Amino acid sequence: MSVNTKEFEIVVFGATSFVGKILCNYLCNEYREPNLRWAMAARSSAKLNELKTELGENAKAVPLIVADSADAESLAQLCDRCGKPRGFVFYWRGTRCNWALGRL
Repeated sequence: MSVNTKEFEIVVFGATSFVGKILCNYLCNEYREPNLRWAMAARSSAKLNELKTELGENAKAVPLIVADSADAESLAQLCDRCGKPRGFVFYWRGTRCNWALGRL
């Protein structure tokens, strides 16, 4: 699958965190790119659904992805759905985890 045909241009991984919520709110309620393909991702399906409700009507169509940074397979599946990152560095508990990005 080429970069241009990936399902999402942006995935906010850690969407239910403090910074993730700010970013998701911005993408839902302030950023106005009608063709942007993006999704919210986090470990907890329940928290993702709660965030989606909090964000309101503009978040209704935003897909949710459950992925855990401690689970290599769930990270690989998340990366398989994304376009090439630009300046993306992922840190987990102080360890650089770029290995999953090799799948992009």
